[in-house]
Amino acid sequence: MGRSMAPLHGGDLRRAAALYGSREFIDFSANINLLGPPPQVLRVLAENLKDVVHYPDPHLEGLKADLGAFLEVDPPCILPGNGGAELIYLLPRLEGIRQVLVSTPTFSEYAAAAKASKVPVRYCPDFDHLRQGDMLFLCNPNNPTGRFTPKDQVLQLARKAEKQGAWLVVDEAFIDFTPEGRAASAAPLVGDFERLIVVYSLTKLFAIPGLRLGCLVAPPGLIQALGQLQPPWSVNFLAELAGRTALQDESFRERTRQATSRQREFLYQGLLAQKGLRPYPSAANFIFVAIDDPDWTGTTLTDAMGRRGILIRNCASFQGLEGDRHIRVAVRTQKENERLLAELADLLGGIR
Repeated sequence: MGRSMAPLHGGDLRRAAALYGSREFIDFSANINLLGPPPQVLRVLAENLKDVVHYPDPHLEGLKADLGAFLEVDPPCILPGNGGAELIYLLPRLEGIRQVLVSTPTFSEYAAAAKASKVPVRYCPDFDHLRQGDMLFLCNPNNPTGRFTPKDQVLQLARKAEKQGAWLVVDEAFIDFTPEGRAASAAPLVGDFERLIVVYSLTKLFAIPGLRLGCLVAPPGLIQALGQLQPPWSVNFLAELAGRTALQDESFRERTRQATSRQREFLYQGLLAQKGLRPYPSAANFIFVAIDDPDWTGTTLTDAMGRRGILIRNCASFQGLEGDRHIRVAVRTQKENERLLAELADLLGGIR
């Protein structure tokens, strides 16, 4: 029961195969679009594989233009990168960053990026301690809790950060899955502030985490400074091609939002009915769940589900969550969600 260790991230199929034997898993541990990649993306990748013999575009002007139209910002305000994580690691390297503020629980790479740059991290439960840091990370909606911060509150926080001379970094990796969709994004506000940075990931919405593609949105001067810290050819040819193709498919984004909304509600209600579990309302494509049954922990439940071919995310590694009492599950298809709920009911003793 106790052989599983708390992972740093979900989606580790190789580790799962080593633990539970090679098999087909249903992966609820990684928060990827339940629809999978847009079909046109897969076709374009297959048709252009031969071009991997060439170097990728070092300037990415076409990608920046497409991202600018999508995010409603000017292309000079955009820095593409090898996924959101690479770009997050650039930020604490900015001059004058003496302490980073991270609310808990949230995505672990904010603190890891600060520590990699030897910048102290201060953990806080809320954003009332802005004076005590030079850079604040806000995940919106938050991972792992799914909590959404409305745009007007983000705007207030940006004003407060500007007044204090601090950077506000808003990570919008899951913003497309919210009921508001793109209307909830703070990216178009970047032109109104000198110290607002938005991180955006294309890997979640377009289900291409293996290709790695994301971008920063910030004032042009800051984009130039961060670009000098970035390795050359950070975005590979296939990632650029997939991103530019996916960004043109508006109908895919709307289908995603509708499908996620339906299945999120179905899964939430199903989890709410489970004995020993307490799900939290979510605005993202995943649901955070507290374990109230004293006979189970996040580790033992994750392990038991893994042996049944279902991967869930043990949240024990998240700073601020004590006692190994939480899991996170992605929103997947109806059939997969039904399987998850059935296996949980079997383990936990049925439904209320």
